[in-house]
Amino acid sequence: MTLELYGHPFSSFTWKALIPLWANEIPFEYHKVFEDPDASARLATLWPLKKFPVLVDEGEVIAEVTCIIEHLQAHHPGPNVWIPDGELGRRVRFLDRFFDLHVQGNMQPSVNHALRPEGQGDAYGAEQGLKNLRIAYDWLEANLPDGGWAVGDTFTLADCAAAPALFYADWVDEIGDERPKLKAYRARLLGYRCRYAADAVVRHHGSASLGRSSAFAVYHGQRNVEWLYLKNSPLSILLRSLPGHLLYTAAAAGYFAGPAAPVIRSTMPLTARIWRPCFVA
Repeated sequence: MTLELYGHPFSSFTWKALIPLWANEIPFEYHKVFEDPDASARLATLWPLKKFPVLVDEGEVIAEVTCIIEHLQAHHPGPNVWIPDGELGRRVRFLDRFFDLHVQGNMQPSVNHALRPEGQGDAYGAEQGLKNLRIAYDWLEANLPDGGWAVGDTFTLADCAAAPALFYADWVDEIGDERPKLKAYRARLLGYRCRYAADAVVRHHGSASLGRSSAFAVYHGQRNVEWLYLKNSPLSILLRSLPGHLLYTAAAAGYFAGPAAPVIRSTMPLTARIWRPCFVA
């Protein structure tokens, strides 16, 4: 029976599970939750917490990504050994926890804060997370080796955890040139065994993850329209097209009836903020 993995293409923990599956060329069936309603429903029956990734092997359900990788090493071994024996193995497990808890864990509050509806975020939690993320960056800068991988010359569980964690964390809070060792390590991770996956196609469905026509999606969509229009229009074209643009904005507010307020909120302050630079030669 083929292994089954339940996860999501944008999920960093799903990436962590995919690395050993693909690197050791283990056949498996990939069920993409959210994109496939049936996969989401099956995940809920397999793991009531609905967290992913989840691996199913001959009816056995394995949750938690580190446990998944340990299961793969024990029951589906390949050319790569993800957790070595002895002292190296203990170091690998420690760094696996470090990347999951102190890099991923401290990055996530900023992501949650950005995605939550207005007024329901956690700015304080996001700020504290960033402070602790920078402490984690500094610790890694001081303790990572000068070259190779996290623990010696072999790509291990620690690197499986580091790759998605640092990929996203650098987007949230840039590692920067002041941490050259960590920055170089992230660059090595991004270039590890580039592989072709025939089904690795991302199709963007407008506002699919944010909720189609949600207040969040409407606000940021309209904000981007105003940025493009006001910043990129020469003054002569802007003045000629302004009545039509105002008519469009009014029509958008009417079309999105319920979330009309975000259209207005995204238009007025932004217009006031960048109107003056539009007249600067």
